Amino acid sequence: LQLSDSQKTFIEDIRSAIRGAEFQHIRVVGEPGVGKTRLVLEAMSADDLSFPAIYVPVAEDFQKSNLFNDILRPDRRYFAQLVIDDCAEKDRASIWHAIKGKPNIKLITIDHGPESSSDSSMKVFECPILPDEQIGKIIAGYIGDRNDVSNWAKWCSGSPRVAHAVGDNLKRNPDDILKSPATVPLWDRFVLGHKIRETK
Repeated sequence: LQLSDSQKTFIEDIRSAIRGAEFQHIRVVGEPGVGKTRLVLEAMSADDLSFPAIYVPVAEDFQKSNLFNDILRPDRRYFAQLVIDDCAEKDRASIWHAIKGKPNIKLITIDHGPESSSDSSMKVFECPILPDEQIGKIIAGYIGDRNDVSNWAKWCSGSPRVAHAVGDNLKRNPDDILKSPATVPLWDRFVLGHKIRETK
C-alpha cells in the first residue's frame, strides 16, 4: 500500500466521520481504479472500527440478503459499520432510506459519483488520486527502479489499479502491456465498470 499525505488525510477524515455522531452515512466517490475501496478498508482497520465492520462487495446483492432483512427487524438492535461497495444511486437511496435513523448503524457507501446526493446526515468524501511518486513505487515493485518508471507513472493518471496492471504487464508481457491479466478483465472494469460490462 502506497500512501501520499492526501491519502493519509483522507483515511483519517473517514475515521473521524465514522467515530463522530454528526453523520450516519459516509459516501465515498471517485474515479474507477483510484483506490476508494482500499482506502476505506484501511480506514476501517483501526482497532475500534474493525470489529463491528461488515464489508459488502455489491450493493444489489446486499438488499436481497438475510443480513439486510435481519438488520431491519424492529426487535433487533445491531451495532455495525456497513461498508457497501459498488453502490449505484438507486441501491444507495434504497439502502439509506431503510437504514436512516437507526442510531447504531453507520453506512459507508462507495461509488463512482458524481457527487449529487445531499442529506444533513450524509458526508461525501471524494477520493484523491495517488501522486506520481507513489504510483512509481507501485510499478517499481514489479520491475525494479528503472529509468522509465516515472514515464509509466504519468501514464497511470493517479490510479493504483492501473499502476498494478502496468507494473505486472511490464514484468510479464513487456511487448503488450495492455494485455489483461489472465484472471481479471481489468481494462473492461476500469473503463466500463461492473454493471455495464456484465450487461453486454
